[in-house]
Amino acid sequence: MALPQLTATGNLTGDPELRFTPAGKAVANFTVACNKKRKTEAGGWKDVASCFLNCTVWDRDAEAVAEELTRGSQVTVVGALKQRSYEDRDGNKRTAYDVDVYSVALVVRSRPADRERPSEPPRNDPWSGGTQSSADPWAGVGSQEEPPF
Repeated sequence: MALPQLTATGNLTGDPELRFTPAGKAVANFTVACNKKRKTEAGGWKDVASCFLNCTVWDRDAEAVAEELTRGSQVTVVGALKQRSYEDRDGNKRTAYDVDVYSVALVVRSRPADRERPSEPPRNDPWSGGTQSSADPWAGVGSQEEPPF
């Protein structure tokens, strides 16, 4: 029976820990916190549920994760989901969810300031109809035409 495949997006709770096996194989461990949010009446957002996934990634992906990701990075992980039970120090039974990661993707979101469009077209855009620099040998040629794509 195959383990269920999981795709989850969340934030790293700490920096990934990179280690190497005695055979020299890289392995990185990190935890992803996935939060369910609900909009409040005031218009803000409130976390209503959280799930923490212990992730393990191997080989080149492990080295890339350790090099590129830090605490707070928002990532999407895809992998096989495993559930394990254990007892904490007080003897209470607990459940943990582990993911054997197949792939990790950094989620890139633009900031609101990056979404604003400039009020005038850039000067070096030949299709904008704007003024061209004299260093451009194609200045003024085809500026009234449609782009060729």
